[in-house]
Amino acid sequence: MKRGAKKESIRFNPVLLKQGKNTEDEKDQQQYLLDESYYAELGKLKKKRCKDNIGRYYVELFASLYNGSVNPLFKSDLESYSFGNRKFRPDITERVSEGILDKEVKSFDKRSSKSFVSPKQLENYCHNLLQHLDQGLEMSHIEYGFFRYGGMSTRKVNFSTLSEQELKKHLSQSQREMTKDLLILPLNLLLFILSTRRYAYNTKTFNQSSSRGGLVEAKYWLLEGSDIRRLHQGPVSFAHFLKDSFNGKSREMFALDNIEIEQKSSPERLYCGKYKLAPFKITYYFLNPEGLKIWNSNFVLNHKSILEEIGIDDLHHKEEQTVRNNHKGITNEEWEELISGRDGRKDLSSLSLALSSQDVPF
Repeated sequence: MKRGAKKESIRFNPVLLKQGKNTEDEKDQQQYLLDESYYAELGKLKKKRCKDNIGRYYVELFASLYNGSVNPLFKSDLESYSFGNRKFRPDITERVSEGILDKEVKSFDKRSSKSFVSPKQLENYCHNLLQHLDQGLEMSHIEYGFFRYGGMSTRKVNFSTLSEQELKKHLSQSQREMTKDLLILPLNLLLFILSTRRYAYNTKTFNQSSSRGGLVEAKYWLLEGSDIRRLHQGPVSFAHFLKDSFNGKSREMFALDNIEIEQKSSPERLYCGKYKLAPFKITYYFLNPEGLKIWNSNFVLNHKSILEEIGIDDLHHKEEQTVRNNHKGITNEEWEELISGRDGRKDLSSLSLALSSQDVPF
């Protein structure tokens, strides 16, 4: 479904997590109170906080262009399935005519040339869509937005050392064209890309640090920058893509012939707070209303075989219940008080142990 970007002056101003610059005295105090391994973990969490802030910046930018409510950065609700717990929080949710539109926003540095797509996250989105369709919300759908960023100055700057305001300024630098482009894909096209041999992205497995302690193995598809550039070429490239890669059954199953493409530049008057962004390219693949109905009907009937083809679980028919996370942990505000020493506590050892059993709020 086509969602036109706003034409008037647009301003967004995301609320970011505090980067927490430390003075030398504060560093000495932390080194004295915390053991070396935990202090090293603080450094990792600070980098994660910076990554989360960059992600939040681009989520807010996407919402400012294409509407919707940005969901809270932290949530205590969990969806529990028969095989365990998992978090699900769409980046943006928008109520549309006869449906709900969920939006996932990815951002990655142009130098890395790849973006991650999580199989478990995609399973959640597909399950949520099927629930909406079961409820009669026949125009519900899902979009994935991919931002590429990175100017000439990114090699010289350690983002994790910047304050929240400095990070906003750096990401918004119009003279260096920090934001390169935005690619938007509907669910049917993303699923098809992940199912094809020509676009068979390597599934990367790596150890991911967990705030609950230890390491967690995570699997991701890697969408290469070259593939994203190819999709940015628009109708001509997509026509060859369809001709060379698909048989008739696939085109019908994924409603590919109903995909339309819109290419434009971002608005000239686009600001993050007081900082003006340089125009960047937007390539938008979408389904017209009739095409969306066709795809949704087909997905309801054939989602099991489609998801099997891609290699992810069908959660829709698994036993499901919503539970509340009753563990009382340390909130973001309490963490800030703790690190700053404003809460008056002298001994951090007991609190550092508590953090290992919960999700740290950044």
